[in-house]
Order: sequence, then structure tokens, then C-alpha cells
Amino acid sequence: MTPYDNFFPCKDTMVTLTIGIRVLTTRSFHSADYDTDHSLVSSKVCMQPKCIHRSKQKGRPCINTARIAMSDLCERFACSIEKALTDFPTSGAEERWHYIRDAIHTSAMDTFGKRERQNPDWFEAGIAELEPALSANRTALLDYKREPSEKTLAAFRNAQNDAQGIARCCPKDRSTQHQRLLPEPLSEHSTLL
Repeated sequence: MTPYDNFFPCKDTMVTLTIGIRVLTTRSFHSADYDTDHSLVSSKVCMQPKCIHRSKQKGRPCINTARIAMSDLCERFACSIEKALTDFPTSGAEERWHYIRDAIHTSAMDTFGKRERQNPDWFEAGIAELEPALSANRTALLDYKREPSEKTLAAFRNAQNDAQGIARCCPKDRSTQHQRLLPEPLSEHSTLL
């Protein structure tokens, strides 16, 4: 009987995803006297760092550059820039640059305004139709969580289907209204044909 018979071998394992690890070499080391059946397995691995999601900071709002052609707004912008740069800091180059950048942007936003979205928000436009369906969906979910049963689950699924149907119809209705506002291209040129 050997002195190692009373001891259980300790196994250290490391669980990793196979996409994040690359095994370079694997070796097995036996004991020097070969009196046990235990061996040490060693592996050299190359681990790839995982990208951590970082939320994007909200940028500055865009300036409405379509109004630059208006001469009175350009004159007002020049006056507001002159006023903003009267109390110019003299400490450091970086601080001066940040002050100039912020002064130009704020005076341009005040003068020319914020650029509007190209695509209108259909959720805000259709909130009158969506709000009752969303509140019914919310109350059905709360009822199901409070009292889980087949009846409340069926009511929740019906409310959810209704809300999804209305949400699908709102953008389609907006696009058909927009298409109705556009003139027909062939009606104007029918005399040419």
C-alpha cells in the first residue's frame, strides 16, 4: 500500500467557450517513479479577449443647414458669434478650442435651429390608436402574473395580438397617406403622350 492511496486526486477544471480559446499544446506528466496511475495534464492556451458592449454617447443635435441661404439668419449668426467670443478664455489651447467649438455650435443652433428628422416618427403620430391597445396589453399581463391560468393567458395573448396588429398597421397607414399626398407623375404629362 502506498502513502497516496488515501488521497483522492484533485482535478482543477476551467470551463471556457471554444470560440474564445485556442489550445496551443497539451502535455501529460507522469510521476517520476511511475507507481501511480495519476498524471498531470498541462495545456498552453491562447485566450482572445471578449469585446464588452459600450453604449454610444448621444451626439450633438444636427444644425438645420437648409436655412444658411437666408441672409438675415446669417447676419444674426455673425452677431451672435461676435457676442459669444467676447469673453474668450486665455488659459490653454485645448480649453480655448473647446470654448470656440461650443460657442459656434450653440449660436448656430439658436440661429438656424435643429434639423428635423427625415422620416417622421410613426409611433408618436399613431399614439392615439396605440395607447388603448398598449394599456390593455399591460393590464392583461399584470392579470396573468397575478393569477396565472389558462383564461388569463388566453386574454393576455389576445391583447398582445391586438397590440401587434395595430402596431403593424400604423406605419402602413402613414405610408399610404404619404403616397396619397404625392401627385401622380403621369397625370401632369398626359397631354404629352
